[in-house]
Amino acid sequence: MPSSNGNEQATIQTTDESSGGKNHKKWIVLIAAFTTIGIATGFPFNMSVLYVEWLQEFGKSNSETALVQSVCTGLFLIGGIGFSLSYISASTSVGLHFEGKQRLMALAFISSGGGVGASVLPILL
Repeated sequence: MPSSNGNEQATIQTTDESSGGKNHKKWIVLIAAFTTIGIATGFPFNMSVLYVEWLQEFGKSNSETALVQSVCTGLFLIGGIGFSLSYISASTSVGLHFEGKQRLMALAFISSGGGVGASVLPILL
């Protein structure tokens, strides 16, 4: 009987130690998912900022520069599959690390990453 108490205490200590490490990991996953959604959603909506820069940098006509912008936008639309995969993987990984109401708040937080990315990326570009 005494040996079973020792095993129970070891199990409790192991559980406490692993939950502490997992607690930090879930916040890292949350920030990474927020950043992923922010970049994947925000970048395609900022082509107008790049258009002005390309126009000044390359000194081409408006129509030639608009053609480059149209091709880039088309590639982003085709790359929508990649966006879908990044959104699904981000929301799934966040869902695996949070429970209950925390999960709902975490999913809402990463969803807001798209709006933040669309607002912040023009300033950064």
